[in-house]
Amino acid sequence: MSLRFGGDGTSVFSLDATDLRSETETPMGAVPVIRNGKKQSDGSLVLSTNITLVTPNGAMTLTTNEHWVLSADGKTLTVKRDLISPRGTTTDTFVYSKS
Repeated sequence: MSLRFGGDGTSVFSLDATDLRSETETPMGAVPVIRNGKKQSDGSLVLSTNITLVTPNGAMTLTTNEHWVLSADGKTLTVKRDLISPRGTTTDTFVYSKS
């Protein structure tokens, strides 16, 4: 999924927009994570992850919003990811092709 701060890299989302709350281990200790997802009417997925880190400079929240779209032929997955942090927003697009 979105952010990996150690652990096995597995992220679980509910697809009915329900918040799933958990903790993940980081080099700074356990931090709370809130994940939610929503399946759209067109079949695409919108996934969100919020992590709040407590640093020596205060709390910092990182939010990742992803929009997953599978092509009609099922051979291409496009993921648009926005990472929102105190430093601003970074947007990336990943395209995965099935051979």
